[in-house]
Order: sequence, then structure tokens, then C-alpha cells
Amino acid sequence: MKITLEKNIFLNALSQAGSIVERKHTMPILAHILLQTKDNTLVMSSTDLDISLVETFPVMVDEPGKVALPAHLLNEIVRKLPDQPVYLSRSNSQVVLECGASKFNISCLDGDDFPAIGNGDSYPFKFTMKAWELRYLIDKTKFAMSLEETRYNLNGICLHVTESKGQVVLRAAATDSHRLACAHVQIPEGAESMPSIILSRKTVSELSKFLEKHEGDIQVALSGFQVCFKAGDSFMSSRLIDGTFPDYERLIPYDNQKVIVTDKRQFLEAVERVSLISFDKMRPIKLNVHDNRIDISAPNSEFGSAKESVDAVYDNEPLDIGFNGRYLMDLAYMGEEGQVEIRLQDSATAALITDVGDEASLTVLMPMRV
Repeated sequence: MKITLEKNIFLNALSQAGSIVERKHTMPILAHILLQTKDNTLVMSSTDLDISLVETFPVMVDEPGKVALPAHLLNEIVRKLPDQPVYLSRSNSQVVLECGASKFNISCLDGDDFPAIGNGDSYPFKFTMKAWELRYLIDKTKFAMSLEETRYNLNGICLHVTESKGQVVLRAAATDSHRLACAHVQIPEGAESMPSIILSRKTVSELSKFLEKHEGDIQVALSGFQVCFKAGDSFMSSRLIDGTFPDYERLIPYDNQKVIVTDKRQFLEAVERVSLISFDKMRPIKLNVHDNRIDISAPNSEFGSAKESVDAVYDNEPLDIGFNGRYLMDLAYMGEEGQVEIRLQDSATAALITDVGDEASLTVLMPMRV
């Protein structure tokens, strides 16, 4: 195999491949990536047997072939190379990598030993959606995924078909039992009968990176335990979480009547400053809402106290309520610009939080005693 490729294109593909590949594995081949030529392109494959990534990009092929190279070593080498063309050539059990004045001899494995990766063509459920739609669903919900490994069915995002205001939509939902985030898009054609699926936390992370590199249409293919996201000749496949997502709809407090509207950036920045006084990992924050103002405080801290006020639109009776400050700051994942609407009922009822002008996403946040 002899090929020439652009350093930055190569590095971009290697960066994500390196995050999928495990550094230590009982199967040495899984610590490698597969490079294989196809016409005038290079097909790069990586997998940990749960998540697989195949990226295709143009190269100059002098001699076709395939080889498996250590993923993390190759990533570190290419990262440090100058911005010049990279030359790869195989010589028996080694690959020679040259770039400018740099030359590396890297031990390799036979590409035929690399696990086969399916592209989802045989999966029974298929539909196509825009990359920005899938990115929207993920970005609006990923912050609420659970980190508790024992609650495996909450360790990801649930994608399912449901109804919202009389329309059929594709909705994403994530919860850690203290907060809930939901977002939906118009149902893609062909997705009406898709089963409910749960994407793992690592899948969500890798899918976000994949979508940053691919615009336009994304083909989604589903089987009983696998999902595949395809963009042109590149695709990412993953094993699904085998579990049942909780019935979260009944927990959304649509009847909350006390409405607060405030500038989101000012509110989040005030919360962040006030929370600096608290070293508790939950950063308890108290909100006192009254007279078109929100007083934000971190009370009863052994290091002192902090208080800040922000303007708001509020025409109901005064209300005190406490929240986990870290969870409030995580609302920045929904976007920092514009206004945020917080719907409350009393100090013991969950808050319903939405961005003004975005009716397709919401967050439910449980209060806490402060």
C-alpha cells in the first residue's frame, strides 16, 4: 500500500477514531484502526465492538492495500506533524510514515484480521432526517443523561415516536431522575413505525462528533439491538441499550401557573457567580421571586454567603424555591442567548423550563430544600 493524504483531513478522522478505540483490550486488533483503499479514497474503520466508525475521504493512491495501525500512537504522531502531505507505505510488518523531514516506522497488523463492520443496509427500519435535526435533539437533551451505571436504562437518550399538540413527532428524552430534558422534531418520512430506542452515553458523545463533520441528510437504520447513522460513504453504528425508558410524560408539570421570564445569559451568569461561595457538590441555590425580580442566593454556607438579583417579568405572589445550582447552570446546554421561561407552582413542585420562542424543547427540574 502506498498513499498520499492531507494531514489535517487525516487528523480530523483519527481524532474521533481514537476516542472510540479502547487503549487496552483483550483483542489486540481492537486497539488498531483499519486503513483500506477504495478507488481514490481511504476508508478508515475503528471499533470497540459496541460502537463502530467508518470514515471515507479522498487520497492519492499509488498502490492499493489495507493495514491495521495502532490508533492512539498514529493519532499522536499525526497531531505533531507539520502541515504538509503525509505519505504512507507498507513494508512487510511495518508502515513507513513520512511528512516533511519526519519519518516513522510503525509496526502494523494484517488488515484481514480486523472485525467486519456492517453498514446497516440489511436493517429493517430505515428513514432519513437532516443532520441539524439530529444535532438539535442531542444538544437539547444530553446534559440530563444519568451518570449512575447501575441505572443503565437512564444512561443515554431515548428516541421514540409520540404525539405533541396533536402532531406526530420524533422526540428525544433524557433523565437522571432529578431532571428531565425533552426535544422533538417533525416526524421524518418512514419513521412513523420505528421502535423506541435508547442511545448509550458514549454513543451520544461520538454521534455529536460525527454530526459536526457531516451536513445534509443522515440515513438512520435500526435493527433490534443496533442503530446505524450514515452520511454518504461514512457511517457510525452502535449497540443499543437493552432496557425500557421510564414513562416520563406524566411527570411534566404542564399546569404550573406562576410564570417567570428573564434574560437567560444574565440569569445563568448570576447563578454561576453566586454558586462560587458553595463548595457542596450540588451547589444549592435559592431563588426568591418577587416584584419583577429574582434574588439568587447561596444561603447557610460555612464560607459565607452570596446574593445577586436579575430583572424578570413576574406578576404573581412572592415565591421561594431551591435548586441544584449545577443543574441550573447546565441549562446553558440548551443555548445561552434569548429569554428563558420558568413555570412554577410552589416550592415543592418541579419547575418547567423552556426557551422563549422554542416550543419544541423543555426541561423539568426538581426542587431541593436549601
